Amino acid sequence: MLLIMIFILIPCSMRLSAQGFSTTRIESTADMPLLIAQRAPAGQPIRFLAGSNGLVRALEIDATGGTWIRGPLSIGPLIGAAANERVRVGSIDAVSGKGMVLSLVGTTTSTGLLIRDVGLSGSEDAGMVIQSSSNGQGTGLRIGGPSNSTRPTLSTGIDITGGTGLRYNALTSGSGTAIDIGGTIPPRRGIEIVASGPLHIGLLSIANTSGAGVIGVSQSSSYTSVPPTERVGVRGHAATNSAVMSDTIIGTFGSSIRGGAGGTLTTSIGTLGQATSIASAHAGTAIGVLGRATALAPGRAIAIGGCFITDKTNLSLVALGGDVYLGSSDAARPPQLTASTMSGNDGQTKTHVFDLDASGFVSVSAFSIKGSVRRMLGPGTTNDLSTDLATVIRVDADVAASELTGCSGERRDRMLMILVTSGVLHILHENAGSQPEHRFHLNGGVDIVLETDETVMMWYDEEIARWRILSS
Repeated sequence: MLLIMIFILIPCSMRLSAQGFSTTRIESTADMPLLIAQRAPAGQPIRFLAGSNGLVRALEIDATGGTWIRGPLSIGPLIGAAANERVRVGSIDAVSGKGMVLSLVGTTTSTGLLIRDVGLSGSEDAGMVIQSSSNGQGTGLRIGGPSNSTRPTLSTGIDITGGTGLRYNALTSGSGTAIDIGGTIPPRRGIEIVASGPLHIGLLSIANTSGAGVIGVSQSSSYTSVPPTERVGVRGHAATNSAVMSDTIIGTFGSSIRGGAGGTLTTSIGTLGQATSIASAHAGTAIGVLGRATALAPGRAIAIGGCFITDKTNLSLVALGGDVYLGSSDAARPPQLTASTMSGNDGQTKTHVFDLDASGFVSVSAFSIKGSVRRMLGPGTTNDLSTDLATVIRVDADVAASELTGCSGERRDRMLMILVTSGVLHILHENAGSQPEHRFHLNGGVDIVLETDETVMMWYDEEIARWRILSS
């Protein structure tokens, strides 16, 4: 009699205690998860062994769920980590794909990614390397983004403490941009640098002779960026189309303020321009500061090449050493400014001076008196005649006679000419009608009588505080 035995396998759980189980495959055909549980009361790990005779511990999950992987680890379809790689992530979705996401939700002082012990063995291996599949492609590191975007802004993008904070090497010499800030949305401050202590430098910018060290631009969107300015240490440029009447733009601004006790030998300089020419031959012209301005607009406009302003008790411009050239004819041009170094500039200028005090000789090719006022004197006596700032006083005197006891406007060594244009003028000696410092001190104490078209030249003598007659 043939006995037929039929085994029916149904889903179930199997528990083995202190037993070995050997097979080449474990699978579940039921519509439920495959469970592998470690239920030892002592809290033992789950360990996966590989290699020859199972001598390599490839994966272990401890009693608290901590996972240890020997690696290398490959994440992504058909991604294989190399033997010298610990983790490789690939096959990221082409649209909005992300290789690894670290969330710091609910944390305050935690760190999302920590790379430590860089260069511990003295090597120059990098803690992080970001590279492209081809030159000049992609963005290596992007931090934050516009407000209300998928990449919100951060409080601090990068915080670096240590030796060299940032080093950039171009792909080829003279190419690339080391740092580009505010290409789409400009920040409030592009770069803020704080340095302190002896020999500390906030910003050091070095360029070769065919480049520019620093270019500072402040301009409205109506203007294009200034072109590269070769052979310039610092270039300041400002441009605006503002219609505001009191608007001011400044190309380069230098200021200095020194507080504290200081001393008489301390010097504060807003802007220092220095040029040195040490060429062996044909050194050309060395100019410390060159100011040039052009005003072409109609209406109220003025161009000032250089403007120096201080309070009236200090000096606005000082020239120590070397002659001062304020413009002249080509024939009188100093030999240091030959036609070759001043091409296109004939030097014809007019110098306006309100108060000129020369302690040496004054040499002029022509002399003219600018500034005259007219005074109407009736019959009788006039005291303390106002002279303003004029050199010549035109006096219309009374036909019979007008008397003058003194002139105001006294100043040490001032020259004053009185021209009688009509009538007769009597100039009185030491007359008490005028203030003492306005009176005339005449030769021999004799009054002077001037008729029409006659003149008198006076000089103020500070020693006696009186006007003296030089000629009449």
